[in-house]
Amino acid sequence: MEYVFSSELLNVNLRYLGILLCLIMSLVVLRKTPYRRDAYHQVICLLFAVVADFFLLYTKFFLVGIMIFWCAHICAIRRYRIRLFFPAVTVAVIGGAVCGIFAGIGDTIVRTVPFLSFLTLGSGEMLVNIAAFFYAVFILTATVATFFYPQAKANNICSRLGMSLFVACDINVLLFNTMSHDSPLFGLVSQLMWIFYLPSQILLSISANNFADEKKEENSGS
Repeated sequence: MEYVFSSELLNVNLRYLGILLCLIMSLVVLRKTPYRRDAYHQVICLLFAVVADFFLLYTKFFLVGIMIFWCAHICAIRRYRIRLFFPAVTVAVIGGAVCGIFAGIGDTIVRTVPFLSFLTLGSGEMLVNIAAFFYAVFILTATVATFFYPQAKANNICSRLGMSLFVACDINVLLFNTMSHDSPLFGLVSQLMWIFYLPSQILLSISANNFADEKKEENSGS
């Protein structure tokens, strides 16, 4: 039997392995940290992300993957209890609407058809676009929530930067799915997705860690 080496499959496997390692890191944090509520929610978020990434990377069930990512971001919203909830949701809904509009415009440009024909797309593709709209609402709500949730300085940095990088990743996902494959920027966008995504998950996986105790241990050992 002849085996053909596929660099693309290797890249996909390595990327998925990275997400699994992030889930393992979050479990280690859960075991050690006193911030049990935050750590528990983050483990659930990453568990949903691992399942969602499986559908997005290895299957054609993109709608399922997107909707499982809904669960990850809803769990994140529960973790980052928002004091100013309605302003945060307002910003998220507006941002989600903007993302949905740009997705629709990009889709019509790529297909070189009149804008109104977007309304006549097949039901499966339309469902994916609708799911993506709500995905944008949920991730933006979770990201805004991190800026209202009181944590220690190091934990704030991990949560806020992690979710911001997550959003940056999804902006590139949007571009990847709307721009022409012949575009000179297409290759760059396809790489930026993962350049932003993996660091975001690493930061989030340690965002409930007790950095203060680690600092004390370092000082006592010196």
